[in-house]
Amino acid sequence: MKRLVWPALLVCLNGQAATTQEQNWQLLETEHFRLMFAKEFQGLAQNASHELEQSRTLVLKQQQRSLAAKTDVVLIDPDNSPNGFALPLSHRPTMALFATAPQSDSALHNLSGWMQLVALHEYIHLVHLAQPDRSPWRDKLNQLAQWSDLSRLDSPRWVAEGYATLQESKLTGKGRLYSAYAEAWLQQLAQEGAIPGYNELNAAEGRYQARGFAYLVGARFLAWLEQNYGVDKLDSVWTRQVALKNRSFEQAFEGVYGVSASILYQRFVAEYSFYSMQQQQQLTPVKAKLWLNSKGRQQSPALSPDGTLLAVITEDSLEQNLLAVFATAENHKARDKFQQTQKELLAEDQQDIADTEPGSFNPEQKYVLEQRNFSGIRDPRWLNNQTLIFGANSKDEHGNSQQDLFQWHLPSGKVTTLSKNASLRRFDVSPDGQFIIAERQKAGYSELVRLDIKSGDIQPLTEAALEQIFDFPRISPDQQQLAVLYFTPQNGWKLQLRDLAGQLLQQVPMPAGYQYLSYPNWSPDGRSLFFVASQQGRLCLYRYDFPNKTLWQLTQGAEMVQMPVPMQNGVLLLQLVNQQGPDLYKVDQMKAVPVRHFATKTATKGSWLLAAVSAESAVGSVVSQTHLNRTMGVKVAQKPLSMPKAQVHSAAIVGGRQQPYGLGPQQQSLTLHYNISNFAPDVIGIGLKGGDPIKRLDYQLGVQQDISHNQFSAAFAAVRYQGWPVKTMLALQQSRLELSGQRNFHQGNEKQRSALLQFSYPWHAGDWQFDQLLQLRELDLTGEPGSGNALPADHNSSASLVLQQSWQHQRNSWGLGFSNSAGYHQSAGHSWRGIDFSPELQGRWQAWTLALEGRFQRRWQQDALLRLGGFSSAAMMAAIDPNRIVSPELPFSQLVGQDYRRYQLSLSHRRLQPLQLLYRRHQFANQAALDSYGVALELPLNFGMGPVSLNDVQLDLGLFRLAAEDAAKDTALWLNLGYQF
Repeated sequence: MKRLVWPALLVCLNGQAATTQEQNWQLLETEHFRLMFAKEFQGLAQNASHELEQSRTLVLKQQQRSLAAKTDVVLIDPDNSPNGFALPLSHRPTMALFATAPQSDSALHNLSGWMQLVALHEYIHLVHLAQPDRSPWRDKLNQLAQWSDLSRLDSPRWVAEGYATLQESKLTGKGRLYSAYAEAWLQQLAQEGAIPGYNELNAAEGRYQARGFAYLVGARFLAWLEQNYGVDKLDSVWTRQVALKNRSFEQAFEGVYGVSASILYQRFVAEYSFYSMQQQQQLTPVKAKLWLNSKGRQQSPALSPDGTLLAVITEDSLEQNLLAVFATAENHKARDKFQQTQKELLAEDQQDIADTEPGSFNPEQKYVLEQRNFSGIRDPRWLNNQTLIFGANSKDEHGNSQQDLFQWHLPSGKVTTLSKNASLRRFDVSPDGQFIIAERQKAGYSELVRLDIKSGDIQPLTEAALEQIFDFPRISPDQQQLAVLYFTPQNGWKLQLRDLAGQLLQQVPMPAGYQYLSYPNWSPDGRSLFFVASQQGRLCLYRYDFPNKTLWQLTQGAEMVQMPVPMQNGVLLLQLVNQQGPDLYKVDQMKAVPVRHFATKTATKGSWLLAAVSAESAVGSVVSQTHLNRTMGVKVAQKPLSMPKAQVHSAAIVGGRQQPYGLGPQQQSLTLHYNISNFAPDVIGIGLKGGDPIKRLDYQLGVQQDISHNQFSAAFAAVRYQGWPVKTMLALQQSRLELSGQRNFHQGNEKQRSALLQFSYPWHAGDWQFDQLLQLRELDLTGEPGSGNALPADHNSSASLVLQQSWQHQRNSWGLGFSNSAGYHQSAGHSWRGIDFSPELQGRWQAWTLALEGRFQRRWQQDALLRLGGFSSAAMMAAIDPNRIVSPELPFSQLVGQDYRRYQLSLSHRRLQPLQLLYRRHQFANQAALDSYGVALELPLNFGMGPVSLNDVQLDLGLFRLAAEDAAKDTALWLNLGYQF
């Protein structure tokens, strides 16, 4: 054993790795919240403690609702982008707040402060959806079993997200209900008759920005309901959903309003579309010619220095980003080809009618770059006429995605890295090609930095600060100054001029009443700045001329405009948005109107279309009805409730206590295991699962039993700690299995008592992932497998050294992957030894993935038999007995032997994953082969953090046909649901 253990430990420690659980985590506890965060998020946590407690106080005044338990809040930054989520468990409410703030061109642009907005939004989710059930027995069950609590959450996605968005706006005066960007986008849809149908509100894909429908349209529909029927009526729907009588959302809604939500939604759409069309008819459209029709799938156009090439982010048929480069010259070849095709069509059939000539013959595509390993491609900028710099994601040492910069040389196709884990978002390249100025957003702090292209050195230009945001830095053509968007909670978005050292020179004047501000771009001569700003829920194009200090309005808002790209000849390329998304148009001339009235600050009072045009609402404006006295059942007349102004706090809220995280706040939940099969015993199990929210320490114990025929019983316990570089797990289990009760079995049984101590060291190097495991076990196994061979009856100690490795290279249209698990097993006293080897080769073309796997296992000496078949569960862990081969379509110990081979072929489709078509061939040496084929679903659920009931869940189900060479064909059906480490 010593000869095995010491080399194994040396191998495990020879590498570098880090996981989320290893970070220096802290715990900040306030009266109603527990904030968990890595040390680098200290400042963010202090701010969040104030915003969370203020959110609770305000929502309690507004709704007389609070949570039954203290809320767990995790501060993270998994992909360097703005987000958050809430897990509405009534007795363990949990939320995650992402550190990175939104940028100027998103629907989140209209924010009071990022931490205030996201904290309030997620807290509203919890108050809305995590109210204790008023049925005492259901509430008690929810307290004991978190999965039971989740099962009652059947509110549609648009209801959950729409209500949180509505309240985020009402209580801050900002938010997405009052977002000028959101208004412009939805009014554009209304003008095209493309407002999503009721059954599309929950969609997350299929249409441009479909994921946002639940937030933007849902909030407006709920606000319309409040306007026309009253705040208290909508509020009573939520009360009815947690009543003693169990109701769905639709039942609760129709009981209050008398009609279904879908019927009232149709009326809302009609009103919204009517008023939007009225506004649009009063505006003069811009005269523009379609130049690049990408069916709405394009972002971030950038013109090369010599004006001959245009880079733009587009999407392929699978909606994955790619970077395309087009020639700016007219595409005469495409026009000639079209005309020739029409001539041939009419020559064959003179009575036919030719196709209408398209509005644009797209420019010729010269180069294309697909993303690698789904890392994304964004915001291209030209280094010179042959080289582009773009942003994409890379993984840091903790497995989180960080935004970095890469360089693409077009003629050679070579891509090189310019930064590593630098968290650089939008950027610009100096005209002389020597440096880059970018915004760095890290741990909630934003700053402008300068990256030297040759050396890779990064130097800060401004002081990093919370709640500030820099966006769209643009270096002037003469390289003397920098235009950049700048946000602070007190002043909103401003367009500033700074010198190249980051010092403020001046602010560009804005039109009165603006809220949205984005897309600044210099004219080629550097004498003007183009940008997009809002006016009354419309996005308009502006130009500021520096010589005469004049601001001009170039469009009236009849179209939703984005991304102006000035060309050398005075022509402007401009993105105009339709229901499919933005397309690029060429504009030769526009009517410029001088702006006479200027803003001193951004618009403070939010508004949206129906609120603005409804002169006599039946029940008052949206913002006026924010207070409900549920006890008295009447509305209290007082000034609207609102959150305090967002600010940066230098310390945690009074009463907050911070300490090292340690093992963290522990929680427990009852768990269930269930297995049904037409071959193996039907098993039901109950257990207790516990741990902390970031999964530093977790454990489970329980029992499982075949309650129908008493053919299986088991008890188990396992504990895992992941706070060290070497992860450790201890598992204990005892089981009894009567093989004779299985179909086609006449005898056989197994009894097992076992203990496993496992050390794991996961690490990665580039695209390679490794995990090295050392397993030490004690195993008492006795019985008769039903094949004439007796299992070893003596006490057995063994050790295993396992190396797992994977590599993948994914492009948009194709991908390759390779993985392998290799293990060596040795028992004490050398009574048996064995090897395992399982390589897998995977290939993908478009949406289809084909994988070929081989598995080879060999045991020496008669004290060990490989036993094929059966399911894996917390009480039958595969690692605890290396001689048991899991294959859920087969009974336990269907085949036994010492030399096993398996060949597996699987086929899956991207939109149906993790559903697979599978074929397997099982064979032991000198025995007949057994083929199995069918459809299977393997679905692991693991958030990586959060409530214990939402991690380590495994759902397997399948329908297979079995064909043995020496037996008749048979059918296998199984379902296995449980929790496994």
